[in-house]
Amino acid sequence: MRAELVGEDAAADLALLRLIDPPRGLTALSIAAGVGDAGSDEWVEAGDWIVTVGNPFGLPRTVTAGVVSFVGRHLPHSDLGVSSDFLQISAPVNPGSSGCPVLDVRGRVVGVTTQIAKAAQGISFAVPARTVAWALRAMDTERDGRVRRGYLGIVFAPRPGLDAAGRPQSGALIVGVAEGEPAHRAGLRPGDVVLGVDGRPVGDPRELHERIVCGDPGSTIA
Repeated sequence: MRAELVGEDAAADLALLRLIDPPRGLTALSIAAGVGDAGSDEWVEAGDWIVTVGNPFGLPRTVTAGVVSFVGRHLPHSDLGVSSDFLQISAPVNPGSSGCPVLDVRGRVVGVTTQIAKAAQGISFAVPARTVAWALRAMDTERDGRVRRGYLGIVFAPRPGLDAAGRPQSGALIVGVAEGEPAHRAGLRPGDVVLGVDGRPVGDPRELHERIVCGDPGSTIA
């Protein structure tokens, strides 16, 4: 079966292919993530059961099972100088399974496997469904098929401590600012707390990450 490249997303390690003369009767898997907008609900939480389908070590149609271990794990991309948001899963993933779907108990795609923790067992990572849906739409609409993300040049973390109701404090704490990058030129410094972007509250670092990367590169935000 032949295919042509429509677009690619280096940060998420995803590509969009269009089949040439595909066979009839192919059924598309549903992606469990709204329309892929920033902040859309991906209907998955830590502890949810999931299965993966892949070809580990050349063994086709292999199914493994596990749970979602963590939602919103941020990992740096060594080549691009940015971090991405991943699902951490316990289902075994081995060489040959990268790029395969992670499915919930209803058969919906909640992620796409991309990498493993080499020194550990049962620690794998998948691009979450909302990112997959957003990236696919961007690849399909951009003339050159490339996905472009917003970038500020900051490292951030949850705010320490709890609020008066005993819940984690809203917002995100800036713990690092890259010199010369947009955030540094705008005057942001380590220790600053981001409570909102363009008038919309930021509940946690995950929301801040989505507002940045899904924003329009080159635009100005408050």
